[in-house]
Amino acid sequence: MDITKHIATFSKRIVLVVIVLITSFCPACCEESQFDTYEELAETQYKNHIKEFQRAFGKQMESEFNLKWVEGGFVHNFSNDQPEFYAYRRATLEEARTLVLVLIHKLSLAIREDPIMLSYLNKLSLTPDTMGVNIQFADLHNWGYDDGSIDSVYSYHTKEDTNSVKNLYFQYTSTDPFGDFSTHDNSVYTRIEDSFEDATKLHAATAITNPAIHQTAGFEDELIQILASFKTEMKKKYGLRFRSSGWMVGGKPTPNILEIRTKCTYLHSADNREARELILLVAEDLLNTLNDSEALRPYLEEYPFPARRLKLRMLFRNEKYFVGDVPYYDGSMESAVLSDDIITYYHHIPNAKHSNMHDRVVYAKESYQEAQKIFENTPPPTVFKKATKGIKNFISSTIHFLHLAVIVFFMFLLLMVTTGGWLLLIPVIIFFILRRQRSPLQED
Repeated sequence: MDITKHIATFSKRIVLVVIVLITSFCPACCEESQFDTYEELAETQYKNHIKEFQRAFGKQMESEFNLKWVEGGFVHNFSNDQPEFYAYRRATLEEARTLVLVLIHKLSLAIREDPIMLSYLNKLSLTPDTMGVNIQFADLHNWGYDDGSIDSVYSYHTKEDTNSVKNLYFQYTSTDPFGDFSTHDNSVYTRIEDSFEDATKLHAATAITNPAIHQTAGFEDELIQILASFKTEMKKKYGLRFRSSGWMVGGKPTPNILEIRTKCTYLHSADNREARELILLVAEDLLNTLNDSEALRPYLEEYPFPARRLKLRMLFRNEKYFVGDVPYYDGSMESAVLSDDIITYYHHIPNAKHSNMHDRVVYAKESYQEAQKIFENTPPPTVFKKATKGIKNFISSTIHFLHLAVIVFFMFLLLMVTTGGWLLLIPVIIFFILRRQRSPLQED
């Protein structure tokens, strides 16, 4: 009986202790839960406010500087995500530097007038004066220019220094029309970097007054048209496919035409003699085109414009579907490069350590004048050699066409199997429509 009373008393005490513990910890739990809720609510409010802030700022910059704001930007973290804009125009280095600094100045003023934005920056150890902006310079199809002008300006912050300060830097990129994708010694992109302080000093020394437009040089429109016509003519005349041509050099002013940088592809193999002949013919045609232009003559750094101011890269490639243009590994030329009045020829040789790999090495070098003399003293190819070359190119083109035919056949076969064949009526209908449209011309 006494044992039962002791158990009952002990049980009551345990229940009492549990009640006391629950009542004592419950307020703390509620307070912690409320604290988490407040933190999440504040973070949500920050993000919503930043989103509205950047939208208003982006639209304002669009109207002031003829830009296109990319929606998104710094929704989450200013140190990683900057407001981004498209500028549908060319830009020199000086123009790109001016535009990014002006946008940053505008952004700084807008942030200083917004207490919520200031408090958010304090959390990230950033100041309004060093906020980054990204700008892409492109044509109306969103393709970057490949004439040596600036492609983009990218802002980034360095790591914090001893004073917990993050320094702002700018990286300017431009496509090099003469660049080589196959090697690392000639980079395709030119990269120039400025600190915020250096960019401010350089900007003060320039005479850029309106960052909303591109100040075209007196020769720019004429030269663009000449280079476009030259590309078309070279494709018809020699079967060359030009990828890019330009005159701007990143970091250098362009008051005159200092040099022409260009690159093209020949979709056939060529030996050293054929490569020499082709690059000389193209170079002479380009020089004659430039020197014959009355509009360009006052802007040429030298007249007549010499070969040493040409940088021409000619690639010899085998076009393959789903792979792209690949070099020849049969000992023929990989490329011919004219630079600084020297023509360098490259080809591939088997790698000494790996039999299934090849190394790109120099085949020969000669000055432009030496190449001209050799070309003048070289007898024209015999009829047999011309016929052999023509047959070889015909076989290459036929094989290329057969590859395309095989691909198209299997695509149609797959389409017929997966859809029951009814979609095959579409190309048949298109064929008869086109044939009907062409029939009057054929009759004429």
